[in-house]
Amino acid sequence: MRHLLLIVYFLSSLFLFSQNQRFKSFSIKEGLSQSTVNCIIQDQMGLIWIGTQDGLNKYDGHEFTHYKKQYNDSNSIPDNNIQSLTEDSKGNIWIGTYGGGIAIYNPKLNSFKRLNSSNSLLSDDIIMCFKEFQNSMYIGTKRGGLNTFNYENEKITPIELDNNTQIQVRDIETFNNTVYAATNMGGIHYFQKSVWVKLLDTIQIQTIHPINNQLLLGGVHGELFMSSSNYFKFNKLKIEGLKNDGIWGICSDNSNNLWLGTFGGGLLKIN
Repeated sequence: MRHLLLIVYFLSSLFLFSQNQRFKSFSIKEGLSQSTVNCIIQDQMGLIWIGTQDGLNKYDGHEFTHYKKQYNDSNSIPDNNIQSLTEDSKGNIWIGTYGGGIAIYNPKLNSFKRLNSSNSLLSDDIIMCFKEFQNSMYIGTKRGGLNTFNYENEKITPIELDNNTQIQVRDIETFNNTVYAATNMGGIHYFQKSVWVKLLDTIQIQTIHPINNQLLLGGVHGELFMSSSNYFKFNKLKIEGLKNDGIWGICSDNSNNLWLGTFGGGLLKIN
């Protein structure tokens, strides 16, 4: 999803500012560690963090700093294939890797702390997504389901969804003080009164996006759902031009336009 949102942001910026905006590309020649970018964020200090298939990059506006796995250093990142990035409320950078679990970068100490299967994380395979909520970090994996990391006791707890702790978590979002998770088992799960509840269990949901005090869900077969007033019921929307291409990314811009990134069907803008 992060890939698509990055593309949406770029295309919308290009549409609005192409006549007076200059663009600069960055590659290995300009200092990027590798040319395939999987994820990108900007932290509280304004630094740009870029996850590639061969290393983590930090860009300060002038030059790149590379972070790569050092095989004799447990304080380095655990794997060079970076799949997901987020920043927590304390300014730490969370790095999800392809096969090494998670690294948490502390900018004050300039060091990494590793979280993996030895710390009770169910899967080191692919870390799909992160979401911070109520003193915990929710962690979605490809084959290890949903996990939470508690900041106070630093304990990782697996969450069972569909009586399974080894499913793929595609997206995590918080909305109206509730955690929502989309998985490959169909439907969407939300946490209410200490219980995980499932909705739309026959629909494969790919992405979750809050907009204008409502929640949008994008399906892998082109379905688009919007929450009703109570947030726990969803209505299917009929959008002209929306075909059966999977909706992999949803973004709303400052002009109240809705952008849908699809799998094979390009980009759709809805006014």
